[in-house]
Amino acid sequence: MTPSARQKPRDHKARRERILAAARTVFEAKGGLGAGLRPIAAEAGCTTGAIYAVFSSKEDIYAALLEDSLRELAQKVAGAAGREAAPDRALRAAITAFYEYYQSHIFEYSLGLYLFEKDGRKGLGAERDAELNALLSESIDVLRVCFERLGAPAGDGTQSARALANALFTSLIGVMAMIVSGRDRSLQTDAREILETTLDTYIASLKCNTVT
Repeated sequence: MTPSARQKPRDHKARRERILAAARTVFEAKGGLGAGLRPIAAEAGCTTGAIYAVFSSKEDIYAALLEDSLRELAQKVAGAAGREAAPDRALRAAITAFYEYYQSHIFEYSLGLYLFEKDGRKGLGAERDAELNALLSESIDVLRVCFERLGAPAGDGTQSARALANALFTSLIGVMAMIVSGRDRSLQTDAREILETTLDTYIASLKCNTVT
């Protein structure tokens, strides 16, 4: 491979990262997909044609930002759980990693829930949504495995490991909503205390069910 041939993938990657960084700034400041490609191009210091050479549309850029975010989240959650041998500690570590990631990446939290979209947008198309949901499932599956190790059944039902993982994930999204809105302070508590109470409840319930 010639030096110029090796340079092309690096140039493409650098351009992609520059466009995504610019889009992040524009989406956050101007309301997501309501902003056009021209502001993104101006922020990235390129033409709209240069953007189309990498991304097919604004939705494609939005999806790429979300994909990168969900992949990093999954790595953080799995890595944290994998460092703990005991299942209850692994679950706590996974939840803490989830919370800390979104606490320091509020933009990604809003991005994942399409909170920027004022037109009621609920997705990015069936195929891309399926890809993104699969990435999100990687984080939820870490919780599922922890619940299985704690004694929850692997099948269906309200007390199955999958149902508990989904419920806990929903609780986590709610905790993050309280952080974003500042409602945790209005309850004279904080998000971490709510998180610990939620986890204690799940773990205690599972221990009781295992004993009986």
